[in-house]
Amino acid sequence: MANEEKLLCRNCNTELEIQMIGLNTFYCCRECLSMISVREMSKAKLGMMKAIDTMEASS
Repeated sequence: MANEEKLLCRNCNTELEIQMIGLNTFYCCRECLSMISVREMSKAKLGMMKAIDTMEASS
């Protein structure tokens, strides 16, 4: 069984839970009730990875 990375809420630092709504998957915080879609989170991670690659290439 693979080790899952625990994701934390960016607002209150509480562990996020996965919730399916229809065919869409979201990460939800029970404390502050914020939600982020898996698609949105993937875009953010890709953006960070590209920024890191750009910084490494320029140095």
